[in-house]
Amino acid sequence: MLQQILKIIPATINADSDLSATLSSDVYFDEVPPDGTVGMPYITYHVVGGPSPMMVFDPNTSWDEVLVQVSIFEDTLHNPAAIEIIASDVDLLFHRQILSFDGATHVGCVRSGGTGPTRLDDCWQRTIDYTIELL
Repeated sequence: MLQQILKIIPATINADSDLSATLSSDVYFDEVPPDGTVGMPYITYHVVGGPSPMMVFDPNTSWDEVLVQVSIFEDTLHNPAAIEIIASDVDLLFHRQILSFDGATHVGCVRSGGTGPTRLDDCWQRTIDYTIELL
């Protein structure tokens, strides 16, 4: 189930023509390829918690909850505002949205935190955490 949920992140970002045109590469799970060929800006995503079964008052009802962190990297060293534009575009796609995959499965997604922008040695990094719930 986790693998199907994680397919939502790159599929949703790549389906948005404005955001995918802004990115210079694909969306990567955990890390970019180590060969140094990936240009900026780019996005990675990571599972930082879960999946955890969530129970409600009805003992026959439950759902899985996963905490995913989306990390955005941008090389505009003197202008961190550029990374905030990308972060805003990502947030429009995920925060408080119902996303579907595999034709019939729906998940709810809500922003649950984040950091940055943080200046690294050669770029800016901005993270956004999302709680994804399989309904």
